[in-house]
Amino acid sequence: EHDAGVTDLMSECLLKGTSTRSAADIARFLEDIGGAINTSTGNNSLSVGCQVLAEDLDAGLELMADVVMNPSFPEDAFLREKESFVADAEVAYGHVSYGNSPSGTPESLSSLTVQDIKKQYERIICASNAVICISGDVRKEEVLPLLEKHLGGMRAGTPPALTPTPALRAGREVAVLDKQQAVLVVGVPGVDVASPEMAQALLFQSWCSDMAGPVFTNIREEAGLAYYASSSLFIGMDAGGICFYLGTSPEQLEEAGRRLEKTLEMIDEQGMTEEELERTRAAALSSRLLAMQSNGTLCQMLALDILFGLPLEAFEQQTDAIRNMDLARMNAFIRKVLDPAQPRSWSIVRPPAGE
Repeated sequence: EHDAGVTDLMSECLLKGTSTRSAADIARFLEDIGGAINTSTGNNSLSVGCQVLAEDLDAGLELMADVVMNPSFPEDAFLREKESFVADAEVAYGHVSYGNSPSGTPESLSSLTVQDIKKQYERIICASNAVICISGDVRKEEVLPLLEKHLGGMRAGTPPALTPTPALRAGREVAVLDKQQAVLVVGVPGVDVASPEMAQALLFQSWCSDMAGPVFTNIREEAGLAYYASSSLFIGMDAGGICFYLGTSPEQLEEAGRRLEKTLEMIDEQGMTEEELERTRAAALSSRLLAMQSNGTLCQMLALDILFGLPLEAFEQQTDAIRNMDLARMNAFIRKVLDPAQPRSWSIVRPPAGE
């Protein structure tokens, strides 16, 4: 898409100044109260997070409201960030993923202007498209008046209309780039954000990306056909996918591709064992427990769940589903996503022939 990277770039520029504060003023303000502010973007969201002591909540909210409601998007800061994004995209160009790269391509980024950033800001940052979550040693009755005071004047706006995601297409794409390494990615249909099979998808991904799991073991450990081999989970609002990928030498690319295909066939036929499920479940539960220890992680997780229309207790429900997952349900899910009749999308990035 011509504006790929616009949201990431806009998010980065949010903290570069407001109508009354420069970027240096923001940094000094945070230094005085020992706080921090950051922005991040996901596949379907943009987050602004602020960490302050409970006693400085008023000041923290005031700054966060200023950044969210009054960004100035100074031209010089925008150009510096754009330059950095273009450099990063040129280095990373060739990494294969679903659709457009969220960070943009050198071409899409080069064409972006401050007006594009402002337009994207107007489109997505508004009260009817926002959720705020506060976690810490604070009480609701203290917080609500502060939210009203600082964020009550936020423009109502309307949530942007989302273009429906098309179904995963079967196919094979090859990109020839000036790289020494070859990269192969195969995508299969996965789950969307509200799927009742989210627990199965999370466990399957955890197993397939583990260095003791079947993908790494079969392709890297046993056959020595790749520098790395793993998987990743893409979860969208109305679609999702599971990616299996590897990096290898151009000479071994074909053999590594065949080995990956055989590995997916083997996983489809054999599924998980009880022992593998137990080990994967223990790892998944312990990482979820760690996530609950941090106010920042907890806040972001709850805010995103509510934003995507999930219940407040979605994380706990998923954790329970992981804890109670049985082998039959797990293997039924694996057979479904790896069914050879399902569409598979193969993407290959390789150096020019003869190199």
